[in-house]
Amino acid sequence: MSIMEACLSDSERQTLILLMEAQAGSNSSLGQLLQGYSAYLNLLASEELGSDIKVKTSASDLVQDSFLEAKRDFGQFTGKSPQDFQAWLRRLLLNNVANVIRSYHGTEKRNISREIPAAHGDLNRMPLIADRGRTASSIVMKNEQLDALQLAIQKLPGHYQDVIQWRNYDRASFEDIGQRLERSAEAARKLWARAVELLQQELDATHEASAVRSGITIH
Repeated sequence: MSIMEACLSDSERQTLILLMEAQAGSNSSLGQLLQGYSAYLNLLASEELGSDIKVKTSASDLVQDSFLEAKRDFGQFTGKSPQDFQAWLRRLLLNNVANVIRSYHGTEKRNISREIPAAHGDLNRMPLIADRGRTASSIVMKNEQLDALQLAIQKLPGHYQDVIQWRNYDRASFEDIGQRLERSAEAARKLWARAVELLQQELDATHEASAVRSGITIH
C-alpha cells in the first residue's frame, strides 16, 4: 500500500481502486465509479439549473448525458486520483449545463402555450416519459436512484437535511439560508458543501453494502 492510499478513508480507498481498475480497462469498475458520483453531480446540476430551465430538462438527465460522455471519452482522462476524476466529471457536467442554458435562452421567445396541455387535460399532448425514448428499465433505475438519494438524505443530521432542502429543492440563496441559520452567507455555503460531502459518503456506503449483498467482491 502506498503512502497516499494509507492516508485515505475506506471509501476513498475503494474509489481509488475502482479508478485504477477502470484505467486498466474494466468497464464494470468504471460503471461503479461513475455511480458513486451520481448524487454529487445531481446536486451540482440542480444548483446550476434555474427553475425555468428545469421545465425543459432535469438534473438527472444531464447527469446521465455526462456519464455517457465520460464512458465514451474516458481514454482521454489522464488524472491519477479520485479528486482529478471528480474535477473531470464536473467539467463535463458544467459544459452540458452551459449548452442547455444557451439552447434555452436561444428559444425562450417561442410561444410555449402550444406546448402546454389544455386546462381540462389532453392526454395526447402530455409530455410522456416514453416520448423521450426511455425504456421501462431506465425509468425503474432512475426511480431507484431517487429513492436511494432520499433515504440517504434522511440519514443525515437534521441541519444538513435542512440546508440541502433549502438550497437544492427550495432554491434558496445562501444569503437567505444564512439568515435562517443566523450565520453568514459564506458559512451557509460551507455548511451546504459539507452536507453534500456527507451525503456522498452515505451513498457510497449504501452502494458498497448493496454490492456485498449482491455477491460483488469489494477489494
